[in-house]
Amino acid sequence: MAQSQDRRCRYIAHQGQSLTVGAWAEQRNISPRVLSERLSKGWPIERALTYPCRKGYLQGRAEQLAKGRAWWRANGQAWRERRR
Repeated sequence: MAQSQDRRCRYIAHQGQSLTVGAWAEQRNISPRVLSERLSKGWPIERALTYPCRKGYLQGRAEQLAKGRAWWRANGQAWRERRR
């Protein structure tokens, strides 16, 4: 399993550490998708890892998802019943 994961994951070496894109993104508190897009566009690794995301984007998205989950918990059963 680990071997197949190694083939799929992209590792980035920076400051003596070699981590996956997802691990770097989590460590730097940015979206893995944003980091992948920056690297695919040719950004230098240092800049891709240190340049901040749009202010408040991730926080706003988390709040949006929380509202959606709360709505679904409150109204999901009734919505399913109407769909039948």
